[in-house]
Amino acid sequence: MPLRLAEDKCEESDARAKQLEKQAALRVASQNHGGRRVDVLALHTEAEIAREEATSSLEHLHKVEFELNSLKTVTSRLILTREEIVR
Repeated sequence: MPLRLAEDKCEESDARAKQLEKQAALRVASQNHGGRRVDVLALHTEAEIAREEATSSLEHLHKVEFELNSLKTVTSRLILTREEIVR
């Protein structure tokens, strides 16, 4: 479980870093294009869509990991131990 927590924190940190990078890119785009609002809004929309896709992917990953752990549990219960075979 500690490994999972570490992975979650790492993913959160990565997401935060990406968000900050996008914010910086928006600032640069605003400055480079003479402050044209249309360009900044388009970039902001793209960043929001990417963020939503990343969130959706992470949710899907967590669901798949949960299903995998459930299958491992069921499989381990189906495998007979030596004592069970001898009985």
